[in-house]
Amino acid sequence: MHVCPNCGTGFHDEEEFCLDCGLKLGQEAHDCAPPSDRLMRFRPVYKAPDEWTAVTIRDLLRSAGLNVQVLSVHEPWQDGINRLVEGYWGKVLVLEGDVVLARKMIEEYLKGLDHAVQ
Repeated sequence: MHVCPNCGTGFHDEEEFCLDCGLKLGQEAHDCAPPSDRLMRFRPVYKAPDEWTAVTIRDLLRSAGLNVQVLSVHEPWQDGINRLVEGYWGKVLVLEGDVVLARKMIEEYLKGLDHAVQ
């Protein structure tokens, strides 16, 4: 499993387009902001299916010294309806300058989940 470079959605090897933002995988999104501004802004690197996964990914990235935020789309009073509509519980965000490292760490973590524990 890989992560879309534009929106953080997970995707499988055989998919050619991100099902969330439509970016053709293998391309980068266009951004006109100056590089210095982009480095200090948070970007999504992963869309977590549930709170436990979001917290696990957040803690993994924080253990590497990254500044990480979790943004939930879940509203407790709506009994999970946002999660059904959006298709995920929330996003894990890191500073623009840490996006490449964060995505690599997330991909390595997710690869480890695909293998059976012995």
